[in-house]
Amino acid sequence: MMTRFRTTSALLGASGILLVTATAAHAAPVVISHFDNTTQLDVLQPADCVTGTEHLAGPERVFGQVVEHPDGSTNIVGNLTDDLTVEFSNGWTGVFTTKEHFTFNTVADGNQVLTNVHRDTTTVRDQNGVPVGVISFRIVEHFTIANGEVRVADAHPRLSCNI
Repeated sequence: MMTRFRTTSALLGASGILLVTATAAHAAPVVISHFDNTTQLDVLQPADCVTGTEHLAGPERVFGQVVEHPDGSTNIVGNLTDDLTVEFSNGWTGVFTTKEHFTFNTVADGNQVLTNVHRDTTTVRDQNGVPVGVISFRIVEHFTIANGEVRVADAHPRLSCNI
């Protein structure tokens, strides 16, 4: 499902965050900032569990905290949530509900670790509003960049089409 790929965009969008400096009592200050961005999505794409396409529309919110340490390392912890109206090309509808939690850690030498836990669920209804089933997607993703080598591990990806 397309929401798997939205967290990377959210992290890039967080780069324009206003930084707030911690108190001057620290010898080398830790810089802590917060981000909270809501965007309107309007996406037409192939459907995962229904023949045809799905049109997703509604707000997506990405929020969290960035901590910059004096040694050059950075930690980002955040969440992505949305409740998108889904209209399938066969006339069925639903509300695509996503809850995602991510962490991104980097050290001064450029090594990085990103972990993303994603779950979404859609109760699908026919043209008369009668429930016909549930579509859900779950995944835990772990990305590591060390010495220029990218390693990706997806643990337990599961798409359920109970329609």
